[in-house]
Amino acid sequence: MTLADPMAPDNDFVSALQKIFAETAFPPEALRLTLHEQRLAADSRDLALALAILIDWGVEIWVTRFGQDPSSLSLLRERAASGLVSGISMDAALVMTPTGLWRPLDSNPPPDRLDPVATRFFAASCEAMHALGLKTHLGRITSSAQFAFALSAGFDEMGGHCRELDRIASREALPCP
Repeated sequence: MTLADPMAPDNDFVSALQKIFAETAFPPEALRLTLHEQRLAADSRDLALALAILIDWGVEIWVTRFGQDPSSLSLLRERAASGLVSGISMDAALVMTPTGLWRPLDSNPPPDRLDPVATRFFAASCEAMHALGLKTHLGRITSSAQFAFALSAGFDEMGGHCRELDRIASREALPCP
C-alpha cells in the first residue's frame, strides 16, 4: 500500500489499521507501507510515533520516489538508523537516457538505452542503502536493459512489466547473458 496522503500515517490511520487487523486477522507482518520520501522529511513526533507503532506490529515502512524529487541521503541514513525505514524503492526510469540540458544528448537515442552516469549513481545508491541495512526495490522495469541493471546493481527486489522479457520467459530462455 502506498500512502500519498500528506497527513498519513497519523494516529487515526493507526487506529483504523488496528481495527482492520482485528476484524480480518490480516497479519501486520504481511503489510508494506510505502511513503513518499517527502513525508519522512516531516520532523513530526506524531509521525515518528505512528511509524514506531506500525513497526512494532511488524509492518514494513518503505520509502518511494527516491531520486525523483529532491532526495536526502542524510535523512535516509537517520531514518534507517532509528529503525523507522525498512527499505527504499526507486523507479527504473531514473536510469534511462538523460533529458537534462547540462550534457549533450544523442539526437535519436534508442528507447531502452541506459544513461551510464545514472546507472553508476543508482548502483552506488543501492549499495549505500544496503550499507544502511535497507532493502532495495527497482520498480516499473520496462526493458531487459533495466532488468539487467537491477540484477547487476544488486537490488533485492524488482518489479514491472516488459513484453520483451515475457517473450523470453515463454521460450524458457534466460533474459540476460
